[in-house]
Amino acid sequence: MSWPRLAKFAVAFALPAAPAFFLGQLLPQGVARIPAEKSSFVPWALAINATAGTIAAGLGVLLAHTLGLRSVVILGAACYIPVAFMARARNHSL
Repeated sequence: MSWPRLAKFAVAFALPAAPAFFLGQLLPQGVARIPAEKSSFVPWALAINATAGTIAAGLGVLLAHTLGLRSVVILGAACYIPVAFMARARNHSL
């Protein structure tokens, strides 16, 4: 690409910014819904999130090499679909 370096940086930042913002909303919303009397679950939630993110990053690369990037993206989306339905069901039950 013959664009100036600053333009390349701007595009590299802007493209993943919106999806990253929305994907980053699930953990804070989940932690906010933990009742005060169960606040000891917060460190567990953070630890599970960090562990899952670390494993997913490494596993994603390996799976992309064996299955292809499209399959990994579909698999990742499939992991978020049940979470979206759980959040929606929780809102209707309140």
